[in-house]
Amino acid sequence: MKSKCLFFAFFVVILLLPVAIPTTSSQSNEDTRESSYIDVFEPHSAVSDIWGNDPLITNVVRNGGFEDTDANGGPDDWIEVGCGTVVQNGSYQDISHSGLKAGRLFAEGSSQFYGSAQYADYHSVVPRPYLEQNMIVDFFFYIDSIPLTSSVFDASIKFEVVIYNNILTRTVNYLVSHRDSYNPGNGTYLKNILLNSSTNAWVNFNRNITSDYEALFGSVDSNLYVLSTGFTVWSPAGVDTPSDFVFDDISMQNSTGYEFITNGDFEVGPASGFADYHSSPSYALLSSDATEGSTSVNMNSYAQLDSDESDVTVRKSIGYPEGYFVADGRTGVIDFDWKYDDAPSADIDQLAYFYLHAMNTTQQYYFYWYLGRYQDDVTFTNTSDTFYMLADDFGSRGTWRHQKINLTNIFDELNIVNVAIDSFEFYISSGQSAGSYVSLLLDAFSFMDYPSHDPGFEQDWYWNVGQVCTGWDHTGNAYPWQNRTDVSHSGDWAGVLDVTSYAVSGFYRDTFLQLDSDIYTSFWYRINSVVNSGSYHCYSRVDFLFDNDYHLEYYLGGEAFPATMNTSSIARYYASDYSTTGTWLNLVRNPWEDMSAVFGEANWNITNILLYAYAENVASISIIFDDINFKRVDTTGPEWTVLPTNQEITEAEVFSYQIGASDVSGIGGYAVNDTVNFAIDSTGLITNVTTLLAGDYYLNVSVWDTFGNEVFQIFRVTVSPVSTTTSTSPTTTTSPTTTSTYEPVDRTMLLIAGGIVVAILFFGCLVKMRKG
Repeated sequence: MKSKCLFFAFFVVILLLPVAIPTTSSQSNEDTRESSYIDVFEPHSAVSDIWGNDPLITNVVRNGGFEDTDANGGPDDWIEVGCGTVVQNGSYQDISHSGLKAGRLFAEGSSQFYGSAQYADYHSVVPRPYLEQNMIVDFFFYIDSIPLTSSVFDASIKFEVVIYNNILTRTVNYLVSHRDSYNPGNGTYLKNILLNSSTNAWVNFNRNITSDYEALFGSVDSNLYVLSTGFTVWSPAGVDTPSDFVFDDISMQNSTGYEFITNGDFEVGPASGFADYHSSPSYALLSSDATEGSTSVNMNSYAQLDSDESDVTVRKSIGYPEGYFVADGRTGVIDFDWKYDDAPSADIDQLAYFYLHAMNTTQQYYFYWYLGRYQDDVTFTNTSDTFYMLADDFGSRGTWRHQKINLTNIFDELNIVNVAIDSFEFYISSGQSAGSYVSLLLDAFSFMDYPSHDPGFEQDWYWNVGQVCTGWDHTGNAYPWQNRTDVSHSGDWAGVLDVTSYAVSGFYRDTFLQLDSDIYTSFWYRINSVVNSGSYHCYSRVDFLFDNDYHLEYYLGGEAFPATMNTSSIARYYASDYSTTGTWLNLVRNPWEDMSAVFGEANWNITNILLYAYAENVASISIIFDDINFKRVDTTGPEWTVLPTNQEITEAEVFSYQIGASDVSGIGGYAVNDTVNFAIDSTGLITNVTTLLAGDYYLNVSVWDTFGNEVFQIFRVTVSPVSTTTSTSPTTTTSPTTTSTYEPVDRTMLLIAGGIVVAILFFGCLVKMRKG
């Protein structure tokens, strides 16, 4: 009797356990992932079950939202090119040294861009101004103003002589005015002579170019001649005083008295080779008028006077050959928001466009998407390498628009293959009439790509046989700098590094990947061999650069756990299967958590990926890399788009009820608890599979994503009996008992009740045992 009582109490407790243990609406991978966070990370197979989703494709453009500013007030990590106020006048009449006219160069930097004014004269081939003929240059100049007082300004005025011998070019710069502490330094092919002349007075410049060349570069041979002469006036950004320079009576003669400059007194207009030019300031500054975040970039250009030009460019330079590739329909997708405006009736040359340049070994391509132009007047002719298109909302003014460009579709249509996108930019121009202007606001720019761009090392069309993995640049001294192998984890090719005898080799890519705690690496590698000999060692690692400040290094194989520690800027981790050879291994790591464990939580952004190998003397290592991908691990359950709510039907009706949910990782499936009476399909449609009798049916429906994160909802289906009425005395109708109903039970109350039952049974058994 005692054993029966104890068994019965134990049985009741077991039955209550599923109720007593709390359940969760999401299935977490936390326990699996924690094993990879320690300094020596666990075997990769321990976390291999988290995969199954596609490789991460993300926006690889840094500061695409234009939230960060550079030192000049423009968007950080973009290149802004604009202009200050510039005047180049070959018919200046306010002051002159002799006659009525002179040449004038005026430059004043804007708050953001420098100003540079130039005149250049390329000298006639016949006769050539050979240096051995004792070349003399003579002219007069007048410096009206130049900002020299501030130590932050490097304003300068120079006279430049370019000398050539059909092989090498050498340059002599005569700095006629500069800041006292300005020291530009000399190079192998460029030398400076500092003159630093006075202002507000005419000064005579008379130099023997031949003698100066001999003093700076050495002896003169019979092939050296003056290729060009010219003036440059440079004014930095943010100045209050312009650089204003007037010159007159220019002469360059040889020992026989032959004059090489025509109209050097400017009496009939600009001297030979000189040209007039005027520009007004332009800007590319951040604006609070934004569609994403708090700021956008505002490009603005305007013409102050007739014949003034003003333009500005905001550019991303990526590089070649590594560039951006268009691998499939999901990559090479460009998105941005834009707002255009111009002067209604000022100048036909007002315009704005988005420009993209792509190239390979043999061909270059130029693409223009016009965003706006004066009175929407655009006429163009496409060629085999230059293509003009209109933005979707071309002609819109004063309102934000969105542009989406799928380069896969465009390249397929034009039959363009094997190209790298090495730069893109936005450009605006004001036109040349007083009062004309163009403004262009930009925001939310993105270029969708794999963060490693060519994760499988499949691209190979660059001309250099030493760099066969076109999608990756190279580093190191081992030649060929990089190589490929058909021993691949997937696809046709993989990248291989073979180093020995104090060699360094590596694949690297500039990129941008904004990390969070859900992004993991999925890098595959295979170590072919590791040879350490005596005191000579080797190793291979994966190195991430974060915003040009920090490094995260994963050591995969080489010397036996090198005695390297974390530093103030480097975090190091070592594989538990360190130096395992002959098998493919998967580097699965959470870079955000690895960085945060060493340096603290921050907005970590990967800006460079380096796959690296090093060997000393007779040591050597051979390692293969493939499928260099990132993947997002989703730990959040789906969200209901149609939340299940209570439903009512009658016995005669067929039950059909559509619910729905969504998830960034995709929906894995739906389920319903009462499979005797109901079914649910992959879209969330619930139907009855038996005839539903009158009563209440409590359904628990669940939905999960492709990572197994689950949410559920309980609701009631009420089936009402078919109403019947007769003229005779009323009859009592008894509701039939349904075969499968589910009453929701409060788990806390059930636990309390169960505890009471267990206590009664337990004490009852004790009493009986004592009596026994």
